[in-house]
Amino acid sequence: MKAYMYHYTREDSKDMPGAHYVNLSNFKNHILEASPISKQEFDSFLAKKGTDSIINYCKSLRHKSIFTFDDGIRDNLTAASLLNEHGCTGIFFLCTRPYLDGKFLDVHLIHLAVYQRNVQKVYQVFERLIDGNGEMRRQYTLFKESRDNTFNFYRDDEKRSSIKVFMNRYCPLKYRYYFMIEFINELGLNPSLDKFYLNVEDMYKLKEMGMVIGCHGHTHNLLSRLSPRSQEDEISKSTLFLNKRLNQRTHLFSYPYGRRQSYTYHTIKLLKKFGYNYAFSVNDSDLEQSRSFFELSRYNCNRLNNSFDNTKSNKST
Repeated sequence: MKAYMYHYTREDSKDMPGAHYVNLSNFKNHILEASPISKQEFDSFLAKKGTDSIINYCKSLRHKSIFTFDDGIRDNLTAASLLNEHGCTGIFFLCTRPYLDGKFLDVHLIHLAVYQRNVQKVYQVFERLIDGNGEMRRQYTLFKESRDNTFNFYRDDEKRSSIKVFMNRYCPLKYRYYFMIEFINELGLNPSLDKFYLNVEDMYKLKEMGMVIGCHGHTHNLLSRLSPRSQEDEISKSTLFLNKRLNQRTHLFSYPYGRRQSYTYHTIKLLKKFGYNYAFSVNDSDLEQSRSFFELSRYNCNRLNNSFDNTKSNKST
C-alpha cells in the first residue's frame, strides 16, 4: 500500500502562478487510479498492533492508498469533498500558527514571493533587502559559495531555488518572518490569511466528512534546526490546540519538509511523549517498507501535473 502527500490542489494559482500544484482534473484521476482507502479501512489500519500486523494489512490492501495533505491550506477543503464523493478518506495535517498567532507560515510567504511571473524582479528585490541585514548577507554569501543544490527538489530555476532553499533551510530564524513580510510588501502582494488557510469551521467540516486530522507542528519550522526545547514548544502548542478544538486526541503527525533531514531522534521521543502513535515522512517507498511507525513513507505528488504513475521519481519540498 502507498501513501501520497499533497499540498496545492487547484485549477490555477493566480496568487503564485509559478507554483507547483496538482490541478483538480488530475487529482480526480488520482482518486480513481490510486483508490484511497475508506474511513473503515483506515480505522482498521490504525487498530493494527505490531510491525508484522501492519505490514500484512498493507499487503492485503496493496491496490489501495492513503492520501495525506500537509499545511492546512484552503485547497484541502475541495480535495476532501472530492474524496468524500468517492467514499474515501484522507489525513489532513494542520499547522496551528495561523489560528493561535494569526500569522502566515513562513514557508507560504516564501512561496507567495518566489512563484511570481517576473522572477528577475523578485530576485532583485530579494538582493536589495538582504543587503540591509549584515548577518543574513553573510549567511547567504556562504550558502551561494557552497553551491548546495541538494534541496532543489522541484528543479526550480536558479534564482527561485536560491531564495527558497536559503530562506527555508539556512536563513537565521530570528529574522525570517519579518524579512518575508517586508519582502511581500515590497513586491506589492497582499495575501489574505482567511482565504489561504482552513478556518476552525472548516476543521469541523472535514470531521463531518469522515476525514482524519493530524498535526504538522506550530510554525512549520524545520524541526532538525531547532533546539530540543524549541522542538517541544512546536509540538506541544499544536497538539494542545488540535486536541482541544477537535475534542479528541491527535495521534498522527507529519514532519514539516519531510525526509529524514527534517527531524531528529529527539523529535520522535517528543512525539511519543505527547501521545502520537504514527508519524509520516517522505521516503519514496511503499508503506510496508517504512523504517518504523514514526517514519512512515510517502510519495510526493506536489509537482505531478500530467501523470500519476511517476511518483517514485518525486521528491519532497
